[in-house]
Amino acid sequence: MKPNFSVVLIARNEAKTLPRLLESLKDFQARGGEVILVDTGSTDATVAVARSFGVQVTEVGDRFRRVITGIEADAINAKFLIKGEEPVVLKSDSLFDYSSSRNYAASLASNDVIAMPDCDEAYIALDINAINALIADGVQQFEYEFVFSFDEYGNPAIAFRHCKFYDRRVLSWAGIVHEILQGAAKRLYVDEHTIKLGHWQNHETDRSGYLKGLALDCFENPENDRNSHYFGREMIWAGRVRSGLLELEHHMLMLKWPAERAQSSIFRGDAFLTIGEDSHGLTAYHTAINIDGDRRTAWIRLAEYYFRKNEPKRVITYASAALTITQGGFYAEDSAHYRHTPHELLYWAFWYVGDKEESARHFALAQSFMPNHPKYLHDQRFYEVLPMVSIMLPQLGRPEGFKRACESVKKLIYPEESIELLVEEGEGTVPNKVAKMYKAAKGDWIVFASNDIEFTPESLMLALNHAKETGQKLVAFNTGVVSADEGNICEHFIIHRELIEKIGGEIFDTRYWHVGVDNLLWARAKKLDQATRSDDAIVHHYHFSTGKATYDKVYQMGWSKADEDRARLKEDLALLSA
Repeated sequence: MKPNFSVVLIARNEAKTLPRLLESLKDFQARGGEVILVDTGSTDATVAVARSFGVQVTEVGDRFRRVITGIEADAINAKFLIKGEEPVVLKSDSLFDYSSSRNYAASLASNDVIAMPDCDEAYIALDINAINALIADGVQQFEYEFVFSFDEYGNPAIAFRHCKFYDRRVLSWAGIVHEILQGAAKRLYVDEHTIKLGHWQNHETDRSGYLKGLALDCFENPENDRNSHYFGREMIWAGRVRSGLLELEHHMLMLKWPAERAQSSIFRGDAFLTIGEDSHGLTAYHTAINIDGDRRTAWIRLAEYYFRKNEPKRVITYASAALTITQGGFYAEDSAHYRHTPHELLYWAFWYVGDKEESARHFALAQSFMPNHPKYLHDQRFYEVLPMVSIMLPQLGRPEGFKRACESVKKLIYPEESIELLVEEGEGTVPNKVAKMYKAAKGDWIVFASNDIEFTPESLMLALNHAKETGQKLVAFNTGVVSADEGNICEHFIIHRELIEKIGGEIFDTRYWHVGVDNLLWARAKKLDQATRSDDAIVHHYHFSTGKATYDKVYQMGWSKADEDRARLKEDLALLSA
């Protein structure tokens, strides 16, 4: 079924971000969906990119730009700025009128229902059949989950409800910047499987016009509470702290939406702390709680303040209070406040007041949200006895690679006293060198390294945690893409002594020269249901087979009897599977 809504975009210099959005609309277009883009003066390849995806493009140049007069600039600066702070606008500043451009772009569509994402966004979910049915039932505006930002692990950091999916017959855009839809519509919130939009901001985008546009909008529309809120925030972020504090106070005195008034007070608290006026900052956070007690942000800010002051009892008070609040739909919520952050504060605080049991409980909760977080991997040592680990590094020359591997061992997130680094130099094959090192090793877990690898700091802890979670005694590191036959799945790994003894007391079969010993080890462990791979435990492998290294003398020596090794491996694998 053809979509009965259009996707409409406004763009200027979005060549870098636009492909992600248009890729997310391929199915929509394949079903006959209409995508329209109004280009407002791009100097990059935005228009060419859009047309290459089959988008209908209308170029309007500077049609929606507005120039500030000298009289306007003087009046705006006089009204909003504290003496001595830098002007917000200057004569001849050029501003973009977002609402006018959006309303114009919407008028070009052949459908009345318009989805209008920004070009640095992309659809994570867009169920065309479900949306068509809801439009047929009379829905005129859709609310949906919008992920404003992601953390370094790809989890939503800030997410809230969004509603730029509307019927142009009943809603239109208003406001020069931070534009909003105005009018009355039959609105429906749909789940994340129907519509979900993500935002990946291009940090190269010039945002200087945003502050200027807010200044003009607040000057011309002084009762616009929402733009007053954003204007005050932006002035603080742009270094006009005193002026921003005053505008946020003005916003709060309008007595409009409590959640946003509370957020203005939080911004005031942040600003006061940055200029060293801590008492005013703490008062502002408490004011935010009094205005709207249904959000965690102010409680967390207070807990974080006392964490920095090394006052664990107060941290417990405020972070514990935060945990009693469930997440609502306010757009400025930090998801971390409803996940790991309060538990992270509490495991530190309870530890320092001597309640190790409660500290451990909160540590486990924090880590359950962020199992790969370097801080939690480091702090794990305080809550459990970590095993002794022997890292075997057979030395076959290649001094630069050897140095890199050794340096990466030093950077591992693991107690130094629980790591034993074994190096075997001189003549001999890798299997024989490993056998010698194993006899001398003291660790419960053995790690096979080499002089063409580099551990990432988290890799060892993540591999050990994976072993603990799965119950497996052999965990392969993630050294890159696994081949179709899994021949390279076990290039580097951790293995427990118990498994080594079960498979005959050798890690690598010393009958081999070099090639295939890892494959045989993997097969033996798999037969005992004791082999797994940790995708998170990344080890960089600079190997000639992937083009990351040259085929040097060390490789030549190791692979000089590859045919013999492969013939033996074929026989051994056949016997193992018999």
